[in-house]
Amino acid sequence: QDPEISSRGYNIGSSACATIDFDFVCLSNSVAFTYCFGSEEYNEYVYSTYNDVFMFLLTGPDPATGEVVTRNIAMIPGTVDSTHPEGIPVAINTVNNGGTGSNYMYNFPCTGCYNSYTTYYNDNEYTWSMSTPIDGVQYDGLTTKLTASGSIVPCQQYHMHITVCNVSDNSFDSGVFLEGHSLTSPEVQIGLSRSTTDTVRHS
Repeated sequence: QDPEISSRGYNIGSSACATIDFDFVCLSNSVAFTYCFGSEEYNEYVYSTYNDVFMFLLTGPDPATGEVVTRNIAMIPGTVDSTHPEGIPVAINTVNNGGTGSNYMYNFPCTGCYNSYTTYYNDNEYTWSMSTPIDGVQYDGLTTKLTASGSIVPCQQYHMHITVCNVSDNSFDSGVFLEGHSLTSPEVQIGLSRSTTDTVRHS
């Protein structure tokens, strides 16, 4: 169970979650890393309640307000707008092949479902019409390589909570691949300068 996932409206029931937590401090004002999401729920369960989900939850001072907040930075690129001020989260019902799964439970459009982000999806489900699936990867569908990034306050401690959860069942697994050495923050050049002024002493 992961209360952070549940608090964001996902009903994971008694399903299992895998998490990684760590703290970090950066000298610059942003942090980013590269990832790929994959799942066995593709493609049959697109637009169903089996919407396996993951989040990269960044907790720390908001650069705009200084308030400690928690933000999900695993978002579909270019989806920040007035309706979605933080963007649209990456999940099975948001990044897919654009079609309705054979075991769907909602007619499109459904709440939180999207079929227009196929450019970020790799179909890996074997059919007679496709060549060999991606070597070494069983998942029937994977996202393209995506970047999770967030603005931060330099020299302040932040907490990263990476979590992936089965939703509604534990029958078909999902996972997140993190690219090695991709956790980065822009390099900062620190220089030292000083000025001197004449001082006159009066007695």
